[in-house]
This record gives sequence, structure tokens and C-alpha cells, in this order.
Amino acid sequence: MSPSVDIELNPEEFDALMKPIQGQGGFQNVLGRLQSWADPGTRRVYILVSELEPIVRHATKYGEGGFQDRLRPIADEVKALVDSVLRRLTRRSAPITASGA
Repeated sequence: MSPSVDIELNPEEFDALMKPIQGQGGFQNVLGRLQSWADPGTRRVYILVSELEPIVRHATKYGEGGFQDRLRPIADEVKALVDSVLRRLTRRSAPITASGA
């Protein structure tokens, strides 16, 4: 099984994510995958780690609009998760020095 993360959305964010998709393209493909991974009972979206980069990219790199707004809450959670992991890794890999050395 591939590693995944789950993100819980508030009701408004979940409703925005689940709106019908119109058209075809990269944004629509990302939204469709997210919708297929969404659990309406918990408002959680279970995202494969391999999908995190495309979600953030589509939410932040292509200007403003309706699709970006639908992806932004998830992208913000993904970025916060990555920042948290990087902070932990940085603390663990910091060299240990003797006092006064």
C-alpha cells in the first residue's frame, strides 16, 4: 500500500472540493482524484504522498481562480505538514556540540 496522508476539511472547504467539475485539464484531473479519495462521512481526504506535489503546484503556481480556491485549503494543510516534518528533521540532524567548545 502506498503511503498517504489524510486531511480533514471544514464543511465549507469540503463542499467546495466536492462541487461538480466542468471541463477537462490538469486542475480538473487533480480535483477528480481528490474527490475520489474524499470521505463525506468524516470530511477527510486521503491523499497519496505521490500526489502532494501536484496538488500544491496546481493550487499555487497557476494564478487565481475557482479551481485554485478549491485546492488551496488542502495545499495549505500539505505545506503545513511538510514544514512540520522539515522542522523535526532539522532538529534531529543538528550537530551536537560541547558547551564552550
